[in-house]
Amino acid sequence: MNQEKFAKEILKKFKIEDCAIVNTLVECRIKMSKNDKGEKINSITFKSLVRSLRYLTCTCLHILFRI
Repeated sequence: MNQEKFAKEILKKFKIEDCAIVNTLVECRIKMSKNDKGEKINSITFKSLVRSLRYLTCTCLHILFRI
């Protein structure tokens, strides 16, 4: 499986196929904090998404470093 297909499968799995394309997903050096007023998320789903994205960036370095 190539990385493009894997990336599309990640988007489909987490129902974010129509997400906006941005150069940086998270602002650098920003302090994250808990938002009790926000929508509750499933921690297992979130961890699965993070693992998938980490795998993708480790196997496709041009995504991580813009080679």
